[in-house]
Amino acid sequence: MTSIELLAETDRKIITCHKCTISYHLKLYPMPGFYTDPSKVKLFVVGINPGQPQPNEDILLKELNNDYKKHYERGIKNCKVGFFLDKVLNELKIGWDEIFFTNIIKCSTPENRMPTEIEINECSEYLRDQRNAVLPKKVLLLGKFVAQAIGIEDKVPFAREYNKVKYYCVHHPSYLARTNSTDKAVKFIKEKYGNIH
Repeated sequence: MTSIELLAETDRKIITCHKCTISYHLKLYPMPGFYTDPSKVKLFVVGINPGQPQPNEDILLKELNNDYKKHYERGIKNCKVGFFLDKVLNELKIGWDEIFFTNIIKCSTPENRMPTEIEINECSEYLRDQRNAVLPKKVLLLGKFVAQAIGIEDKVPFAREYNKVKYYCVHHPSYLARTNSTDKAVKFIKEKYGNIH
């Protein structure tokens, strides 16, 4: 199975998932994330959850075309995460079409609360399959919570190599915006990008 085929299959599993109480009881539709060409991914970005109103079933289940990805990408680009990523990508000279964006869980949590351990565990296979399909060499983690969820304990911000993959972690963009620390975090990523030994 090619990376594109694996991602397409993973997308299908995600948007029809009802394993945890979020999607089953709240009738939300999970979001895989967005990407253009997995073979051209220069940065694999992991957030916490979609954190925005999710599209209706008609958009998501329309023969699994790119409508849901376009919807989600538009949403991301117009929130604090998107504003932060725009600065990062500009500094690294990376285009939006060269990133893979996803989250540790694929549904928006009620009132945008932090995911529970059970919810993270239920979604873990999807993130694993996405990473296995892309095989990223560089991963940007948006927050300490995300790092801990994938099993990395370290003081934020950090840049380190783990299992031959380079990880960059900064505080979540919402926190950075509240504390006027966005530019400092962008500078940290730029300085460390490609310089982990």
